[in-house]
Amino acid sequence: MLERVILHTGTEKTGTTALQSALSDQRAELAAQGVLVPTCLDYGGPHLRLTVACLQFNPRAPLIASFGFEDADQHRQFQRELQKDISVEVSASAADTAIISDEHINVHLNSAPMLRNTAKFLGVDPGRVHPVIFLRSQDSLLAAMMSESVKSLSIRHYSLDDPVAALKVTRYRFDYAAIINNLEEAFGVSNLIVRGYKAPSDVDVTQVFAQSVDINLRTPPSNLVSANRSVPAGLMPPLWRLGQEVAEQAGSQLRSEWRGLIDRLITDFPSRSFRLKETDALSFLRRFQATNESLVAKFPQLEDCFFSRAPNNSDPQDVLEVGIEQIIESAEQHLSKDAFVQLVAIGNDVVPRTSLGVAMPGQGEKTPRVESEPTVPTTCPVCAICYELDGEAARREGPQCPNCKASGRASALLWAIARTVYGEDRPIKLQPARKDIRIIGLSDGPVYRDLLASRFDYTNTFYHQEPFLDIMEPAEVYDGIADILISSEVFEHVIGDYSAAFRGAHKILKPGAKLILTVPYQNVGEHREHYENCTGYSSFQDDKGRWLAEIEYADGTKSVDHQPRFHGGLGKILKMRLFSRDSLQSALREAGFVDITFHDRNMPEHGIVWGKPSRLVTALRPRDQAADRAPQRRESAPRKADTLLGKEFAPTVDLMKLAEAEGADLLADPENAQTIADAICATFSTAKGPLEIAHKDEIAAISHRRSCVPKSSRPVPRANWTGNGDDVRPAERDLLLEPDAIGAIVEAIGNA
Repeated sequence: MLERVILHTGTEKTGTTALQSALSDQRAELAAQGVLVPTCLDYGGPHLRLTVACLQFNPRAPLIASFGFEDADQHRQFQRELQKDISVEVSASAADTAIISDEHINVHLNSAPMLRNTAKFLGVDPGRVHPVIFLRSQDSLLAAMMSESVKSLSIRHYSLDDPVAALKVTRYRFDYAAIINNLEEAFGVSNLIVRGYKAPSDVDVTQVFAQSVDINLRTPPSNLVSANRSVPAGLMPPLWRLGQEVAEQAGSQLRSEWRGLIDRLITDFPSRSFRLKETDALSFLRRFQATNESLVAKFPQLEDCFFSRAPNNSDPQDVLEVGIEQIIESAEQHLSKDAFVQLVAIGNDVVPRTSLGVAMPGQGEKTPRVESEPTVPTTCPVCAICYELDGEAARREGPQCPNCKASGRASALLWAIARTVYGEDRPIKLQPARKDIRIIGLSDGPVYRDLLASRFDYTNTFYHQEPFLDIMEPAEVYDGIADILISSEVFEHVIGDYSAAFRGAHKILKPGAKLILTVPYQNVGEHREHYENCTGYSSFQDDKGRWLAEIEYADGTKSVDHQPRFHGGLGKILKMRLFSRDSLQSALREAGFVDITFHDRNMPEHGIVWGKPSRLVTALRPRDQAADRAPQRRESAPRKADTLLGKEFAPTVDLMKLAEAEGADLLADPENAQTIADAICATFSTAKGPLEIAHKDEIAAISHRRSCVPKSSRPVPRANWTGNGDDVRPAERDLLLEPDAIGAIVEAIGNA
């Protein structure tokens, strides 16, 4: 019968690895002291199995997913079996004390009832549980978590540019007052043991813990402690940039060697540990100042770790940042050949327009390094602010605009929309609304979707929620409705025959409408299907917290990919393929698209700088010539005509609006004049008196001055009708509304 349970709950990055190693290695010695360290709860070091058992079932919870539970019944079965295993191990032991250690308890069991479940599984009263928690200042914990995220390639929760943003997704981890309140409510105020931790520190956490709970415990070897060192300050910025790309696109070999590489780089490039900039640290700590002061009043031992901190006056230039070229040169001796080749390729992506000066295996001498471009005055295509773009920092992914955080990719998409609708580079935010333009988005991100909704008839669609759109098989309601279809990083994720997705995009667009897309591809090399004949997949975490993917195939077999490529964060959307430039172009052409354009040119003045070869691509659905013939238009003209007038039965025909709605192909042909006239007059059959022709002389005069009229049926800005013909681009000068056609239409309406 257990008389006492010591529940070590962390927090993370407070010497937990060393403590857990000491407990595991000294089980026999502790048993001689009457202390049980249960083996049935082990999960690669921490007693993670107990934490998972105490959680409520949620298939989206990371810890639940890592154990592969398909439903609540499997989770309940796991709980029953674990409770039985604990009972058997406790009964077989003569110990009166048990020690449980898992830093995940601190974050994931975030309520008193969930914490009390630990006592239930151990078969003891909550009053016999004595929680032990080590606390460090929140800013140093955040820096340590960011360092660990680089090692584990789980960078998605943090931002090097805006560290405080971590509170949006992981606030409870840093809210010590809430954690303490839950522990006290669950197990009693007098049972709680709180200790401070300050890093870097000469304090031996193992001995502090042992003295706090009255046991004898040896300190683990120093090599174990040093193996979990934080990333040095000089290495953090370049490894952060490299790590983002390694997590996104690296193959299995580099990913498997990544943590070992960082451990070696820490030795190769020593400097002080990474810490937040002084302004970021103070900003972060201000959010917890009041609660920290109350905690120090209650636990005076926290005074030193919370408030005795030297200001970082020398920040941020107190250490020399290691260059990516230096990292890759050092990595050559630590990585396998395959992993090194991947790292060199990624390094060239991370440093745009720059040769790293590192020779690929078998290539001989190094190429010279080229200096990065200086800052460039930039106008953001999304929010329209002006800022100075750092040529070295410019990239396809990640926040770039200091105001709206638009990436280079988002900037390129919005630039392309502005060019398509307005015919100029001026940002959409500064343009008039065009609610007659129908735009469909495929899971567009938050950076620009509100802007598009304010300017256009815009619908953002999703595969997994309303409004639903399966690009492989669009519902009939989407047939031919879009003037523009936006697809940002979608086609690489579709399962099965990706050519069906391109056909679906073609189906959604109106004749003459445009597809604007981005998708990862490589300029040189073969198209790669990562999972040939895949029909589905599920993602989960293994016992070390790594995300894996179970792939299902058409023949019913399954396999597990230990190094899957995810988009939108680990465990999210699996990348099914990497296009080549040729395969992407062929897929678009076979789906029926024309005018396929790869926009390779860097446009830093619009925030568009391409590091990777995956550039913006646009393509048109060709116009259906049959649809432009008079008999086809005769049916639709009466329906359109009532929208071309100020009032439903006003006996006035506005040729300006008619020309904008119908486009040049119909209006420029005198043979179509009677068709248009008949349709308009049919709509106004109830009108009394002759029809008036508005803008008749204006349109004829504009045509005479050779103003352009686009061929497509989409409307154009009024400026294109009233501007000087000298402003027209040479490529558009042949698209004219001929005066003879104007005269024929006017005459036909008059006769009718």
